[in-house]
Amino acid sequence: MSESDKKRNYEVLKEEQRQQAEKEEQEQKKQATEKQDQQKQEADKKDAQQKEDILKTEQQTKEDQQKQENFQKEEQQKKDALDKEYQQEQETKKQENLRIEQAAKENANRLAEQAQEMQQVQDAQRLKDYQQQQEQEATKARQQEQPHNQEGHIREAHSRYGIALSDHYDMRDPYGSLARASMAEYGAFLRDRENLNKQIDAEQNPEIRERLETRKQIESSEYMALTSNRIATQSESITGRLNSEEAIKQRERAEAYQEQAKELREKLKENQKDREAKEQTSPEKTKEKEPSQEESLQQKEQERLERARERTEQLRKASKEMTRNNDLER
Repeated sequence: MSESDKKRNYEVLKEEQRQQAEKEEQEQKKQATEKQDQQKQEADKKDAQQKEDILKTEQQTKEDQQKQENFQKEEQQKKDALDKEYQQEQETKKQENLRIEQAAKENANRLAEQAQEMQQVQDAQRLKDYQQQQEQEATKARQQEQPHNQEGHIREAHSRYGIALSDHYDMRDPYGSLARASMAEYGAFLRDRENLNKQIDAEQNPEIRERLETRKQIESSEYMALTSNRIATQSESITGRLNSEEAIKQRERAEAYQEQAKELREKLKENQKDREAKEQTSPEKTKEKEPSQEESLQQKEQERLERARERTEQLRKASKEMTRNNDLER
């Protein structure tokens, strides 16, 4: 082979090597580009997934916050409804107290008026019989006076009258002293109610408050029944008729109050039995008070919101870090 052929072959081989090197270089660049594109696609896909996760988490957080707001709104509505109901209940009790006190005042005034009316009646024998009856009632009331009964604290209506008669009844002035005794009895009734009202206002335990309220209602009903019956009896003495119009009306009132007092006493006894049964079955050591269902739900919702906020913050940081790394690679 001549020198020229060798030279030509060398040039051809060299050209082929150059072309092969270029081809390999292009292939490497292509592979690098494809790899870079693939990494970019994967990074973009991962970034998009993280953004989607952030959006989902933010949406979930908003939903959780909305649920929490709705829950709090419902709780506030419940509280407002309870407050309104309590206000109405207090107003009803206030009106009932005013009604009872007004009725008690009317009975006391009527008893005092009747005492003056009896003094003007001419039938000496009938008045003498009534006077003896009042003396006997005063003696009986003093003998039977008891500060407490089987319910524990209820003040017997007869005890007030017994004390009032003992302090004010005078045989030399029977009718004037009866009027003073009636007003003294009314004053004692008001003082007892005032003491009970103070106890009720100061009491924090709802069960004890309810028992005190029931006791006040019982004492009021029994006082009204006692004084209404006494008005009826005195009306018959004044008119000389067993069933005078006033006597019939007052006895009907007395029966209604007596029935009311009876029902309230039964209610108080049942509550006492239930309370004793609970005390017998309750453990010696009081367990720590567990949160209510509403408090538990509210606490869980709060914890869920906190976790959602933490997750959102983590995803945001991760997204920022990935975007920064992608910018560096580019």
